[in-house]
Amino acid sequence: MDGDVIFWIIAGLALIGLEVLVGEFVLLMLGGGALAAAGAAAVGAEVWQSALVFAIVSIALLLLVRPPLKRHYMSGPVHAMNADALLGTRAEVIEHVNADSGLVRIDGGEWSARPARPGLTFTPGEKLVVERIDGPIAFVDSDNPEGN
Repeated sequence: MDGDVIFWIIAGLALIGLEVLVGEFVLLMLGGGALAAAGAAAVGAEVWQSALVFAIVSIALLLLVRPPLKRHYMSGPVHAMNADALLGTRAEVIEHVNADSGLVRIDGGEWSARPARPGLTFTPGEKLVVERIDGPIAFVDSDNPEGN
């Protein structure tokens, strides 16, 4: 095997390996270009021709493959965190809930609660849904808001 081929293979594998640390897909594209240059060198290309293959393939991969690849892997599902993660979850009334006071259990924790809609009241034991969180207060509504 020619020295140029070995150089391009090592360069390609090193770039692809370093991509694991970076995660932006740039080094992966350059590694692909280096492996393409290794292929060119293996079929007898001159050093400058292998370098040209490296440049052209790397640029093509960066412009054509990287953007959709990055979009696909970087746009995973958005997971709600903190209080936002409680929206839509079930709550059980512990103490009578009205416009002035109330206490509910949400995912094992106790929260101060108020009705999400004016004029509603809830009694202990009722199952509710968390509509929104405002600071330490959960605004809740019945499972079937049309029924109230």
